[in-house]
Amino acid sequence: MLLKWGVFTEFLRDRYFYPYKIDLHAADRYIGGMTSPPITGAAPSPRKIILAEFLERIWNRGEIDACDRFVAERYTLHHDPGDPWAGRTLDVAAYSERVRLSRAPFPNQRFDAQAMLEDGHAIAVTWLWSATHAADYPGFPATGQRITMSGATVYSFDASNKLTGHWQITDRLGVYQQLQRNRR
Repeated sequence: MLLKWGVFTEFLRDRYFYPYKIDLHAADRYIGGMTSPPITGAAPSPRKIILAEFLERIWNRGEIDACDRFVAERYTLHHDPGDPWAGRTLDVAAYSERVRLSRAPFPNQRFDAQAMLEDGHAIAVTWLWSATHAADYPGFPATGQRITMSGATVYSFDASNKLTGHWQITDRLGVYQQLQRNRR
């Protein structure tokens, strides 16, 4: 019997790489004081819950005023090729500006975490990103077309569970190819 590739990869992801599901709406209630974690399966760590909320609120919803809840006073972009802030250390205000400028051409962007793996003070997250090119991006006028990207980010935390930086790899070349193709 042949198994469809999508069904097989979902099985592998669910069984071996992401054995828990985080309900982000329930995570909001949990962090706000509920007594049971918002998951099914094995319970994620508090840092995984914080990171899921950070990705949802800051990057997906654009709640930039909440950056100070998640980001430490100093946040370092250790490795992020193609990011204008790569190699820099930002304060919360500069990090908030980075989010604002990054979201501007893609206001409905969505990061969908595929897996989170924790080791000590760091969490690696693999993700899929999608957005509509709704405003100008340097060198690329808005097209209204949907674009996608994949990547992996390792976030570092301090003792108070605030994010202190990241190391990231992404398919930015694929984004530029999509932008180029869409403007024809």
